[in-house]
Amino acid sequence: MKQKIKKILFGEGNQIKKILFGKAKGITMYIDLQNKIQRIMGTDEREIQSSFVRFAKKSGYFFDIGASDAYYGLFYKKYNPTGQAYLFDADKKFEQIQKENFDINHFSEGIHLYQKYVSNVDSDSTISIDSFGIEGKNVFIKIDVEGAETAVLQGVQNMLKANNCCLIIETHSFQLEKDCVSFLENLGYKTHIIKNAWWRVFIPELRPLEHNRWLEAFK
Repeated sequence: MKQKIKKILFGEGNQIKKILFGKAKGITMYIDLQNKIQRIMGTDEREIQSSFVRFAKKSGYFFDIGASDAYYGLFYKKYNPTGQAYLFDADKKFEQIQKENFDINHFSEGIHLYQKYVSNVDSDSTISIDSFGIEGKNVFIKIDVEGAETAVLQGVQNMLKANNCCLIIETHSFQLEKDCVSFLENLGYKTHIIKNAWWRVFIPELRPLEHNRWLEAFK
């Protein structure tokens, strides 16, 4: 019944819409209003928005691992239009919509799209972030990979050592959260768990996994 009501109110499929509120306000993109109404209202993952803006402004490089429809790539380019944005998502369904979302917002420079899994090895289907060989820079890394967090971190440890990095990571189990914190702190990073907002009791974000919580890390 809920889906039928949403279909009547919002229609079906992706529609070009402008985000109305929040720190992503003004970004235009294809949005499925049946499933992403919080995005247009600015409450989609609102808990990390302030940290995201702070990290984006100071970082000339942004690696979005689990980029989906390029929402965070657009978010980054809004606050750092001259920065280099690298987006990774192996799901081919996002390839075209990523390009279209950047085109709608007239972002054409500094966009690098990869249809590969990010891991600790390089192959035909996987890539490690260490393979980019960046050193001595301010680098922002966002990770949302639904359970593969530690493999991604193992493939980025040289970059974490060689650069001034800041990270936002969504973890998908309490053990993965502990493992990520331990990994980062062993490399000299400070970590902070971003608790879900109290009002998520009333406006929840639907997730495929039971544990979904963000952490941030920085030197």
